[in-house]
This record gives sequence, C-alpha cells and structure tokens, in this order.
Amino acid sequence: LLPNTMYTFVLFAISSTSQSADGKASITIKTNAPPRLGICSATPSSGLALDTLFHFECSGWEDEDIPLRYRYEQVQGWKTKEVGNHIELDEDSFL
Repeated sequence: LLPNTMYTFVLFAISSTSQSADGKASITIKTNAPPRLGICSATPSSGLALDTLFHFECSGWEDEDIPLRYRYEQVQGWKTKEVGNHIELDEDSFL
C-alpha cells in the first residue's frame, strides 16, 4: 500500500442457497504517511563489534501521528535484535 493514500476494501457475500441472504460491506481507510524532516546519527560512525560503545540519536522528526516511537535494532544476517527504543512527546501529549 502507498503512504498517505485512500483505499476502499469491499467484501461481497453470496449465498449459495438464498438470493435474499447476499450481502456487501465496505470500509475506506487512509494509510499513514511516514515521518519527515528528521535525522538519525551514530557516534562514532565506525568501530569494532563488542569493543566500541556507540551512541544513537534521532531528532527533528515530524508527524501528525504522535507520539513518535523510535526503535534501534542490531541486524546480523537475517536476525534482528532490539538494542534500544525511545518515545518522543510534544508539549500537548500524554501517555
């Protein structure tokens, strides 16, 4: 599905025994757009596994859907492991 796009899903139910039991339902949704304008950085930009301590930071992201949640993962081959997360609130948000 494309971001920030309207989609309508329709379900048709047809009875094999009675035409009066046929039915139809639909729902229209708008997909979420990704956050914008932010950056993420890692310091230092390179190092050795299990030897170098890295600091990850994301800032400046904007989105209509808040709070924004960040998740940092370590990827090795096909395996991923969460190594940190963060929730960013604006001044009008409550958890």
